[in-house]
Amino acid sequence: MDITLDQLRNSFPILQKLALEKFAPAAALRVGRLIKAVAEEHALLEEQRIRLVKTYGDEDENGGFSVSNERYPEFAGEFGKYLAEAAVIDQPSLPISFLPQTIKLTPGEMLALFPCWMQRTSNLV
Repeated sequence: MDITLDQLRNSFPILQKLALEKFAPAAALRVGRLIKAVAEEHALLEEQRIRLVKTYGDEDENGGFSVSNERYPEFAGEFGKYLAEAAVIDQPSLPISFLPQTIKLTPGEMLALFPCWMQRTSNLV
C-alpha cells in the first residue's frame, strides 16, 4: 500500500473508530490485520516525533519536553520531512464495500480514510 506517514497519521483515529464496529468475519479479519499493521507503523511514527521533541525541545521540571516558539520552525520542518516519507504497510487496501452500513463517518473522516485505505472504483467518485 502506497501512502505517506502523514496520511497514516491522519487516518489512524478513524481506523481506531472502525475497530469498534462489527464486520462480516472475512472483512473483520482483513480490517483487523490492516489496523494492526497501521498501529505498528503509527507507534514508530510517534517514537520519531518524541525523539524530535526531545531534540528540539527543552525539559521542564516535571521531566516533560516542549518545543519553544523559537525552535518550533526547525522541529516542524524536520517532522514535516519525516511525514512526507512513505509508510510501510504490508496489507492490501480495502474495498469501500467493507464498511458496515451502520457506521457513521463525517466527510472529513471519509476523506482521511478513503485515499489511504479504500480501493477506488469508478462509480464512487
